[in-house]
Amino acid sequence: MVIFFLLSCTFTSPALSQYSFDKGYYINNDGERKEGWIRRLDGVFNPKRIEFKESEEAQAIALLPVVVKEFGITGEAVFIGATVNLDRSSSDLNRASFSRNPEWSHEALFLKIVVRGAATLYEYREDGLTRYFFSVNDSPIEQLVYKVFYPKSDQIAYNKLYLVQLEQSLNCDKMPQKIDVPYQLKPLTALFRKYNECMGVLVEVAEEKKEQANITINLRPGVNLSAATARAHVGAQVIGAYFSSKVTGRLGFELEIFPSFNNRNRRWSVFIEPNYRYYDDEYTEDGRTYTIKYTSVEAPVGIRRYFYFSDHMAVFLNAGLVFDYPRNSSGTIPTNFISGLVVNYEMVSTPFSYTAGIGVSGGRFLGELRFYTIREPGANGNGGVSVDFSNAALVLGYRLLR
Repeated sequence: MVIFFLLSCTFTSPALSQYSFDKGYYINNDGERKEGWIRRLDGVFNPKRIEFKESEEAQAIALLPVVVKEFGITGEAVFIGATVNLDRSSSDLNRASFSRNPEWSHEALFLKIVVRGAATLYEYREDGLTRYFFSVNDSPIEQLVYKVFYPKSDQIAYNKLYLVQLEQSLNCDKMPQKIDVPYQLKPLTALFRKYNECMGVLVEVAEEKKEQANITINLRPGVNLSAATARAHVGAQVIGAYFSSKVTGRLGFELEIFPSFNNRNRRWSVFIEPNYRYYDDEYTEDGRTYTIKYTSVEAPVGIRRYFYFSDHMAVFLNAGLVFDYPRNSSGTIPTNFISGLVVNYEMVSTPFSYTAGIGVSGGRFLGELRFYTIREPGANGNGGVSVDFSNAALVLGYRLLR
């Protein structure tokens, strides 16, 4: 790990950042509007805090909802800072409570403005929790209450107080007297737009840009530390060949995809990394020569998780499956029969094995220590042959496309 850390500290080129600054503004509690650069944290969820700087070169400051009346990023959604009652009861049926009443928590939050006008609709999202809030004619902001609960241990019920709240608050001649919409973003958005159009007060709000999946291509050279054991089963006899650990080269490239759901913070990715690797060894014992040659194209496929500790530095963990395709891979195991029989075998495709790795990303450069489970390539030959192949790798990386 020390080597990886020093390696990544060496390179100071523009990094694969966890977040990016975008042009925007915020309004403080005194009503002062400040233009500058903002990055909102927490990905697709409402941020717990934002970072603001007056210019691209300035030092960033962290801002919490208690000191921000409103902030927006150019061409994207607008958020307000508000202290509200938030129902934190779980909607997971395995954790739902036996009370129909909301479980209120008084919190300062950034709420996203979905519809703004005579009636304003807000959204709050965090991992495992989605809530909607509203206000009418600048009234205090309230949560629209919807709760899953168990009135009995074997019975599920729903507190849909939000429908009563909407019927009492959204009064206009073109609005239905009986409101029945799901507790979902699109139906609620349509309802609030209809009310504001009826009242003649609708303010268009920029929609958040749809994130697209981001793809990087990485060159992935490195070295393998490999060893192999082969066993020939000839009649009742088992002859073992124990080949030494050797350091060999590897060369590959990696296609890494950051799904759209986390493109704002780039914490998760999926990857496939075809690479060419080889191993060969030969030794003589008691006048008999044992050989092995194992070359293959392997393709690890897996997921990766980044843990950022600065804009330009991250530690990552990954895990995946390894599909292996041997090419021109063979070996010989001489028996100790007087006849001098030599078992010749050829390795073929193996069922998938597993891999896990830990590494550091710094700028365009990566370094990873990767471990593999024992691989057992199939072997065809003039005797029953089994092969165990062990491997660990030091894999470097350079981002060609990011």
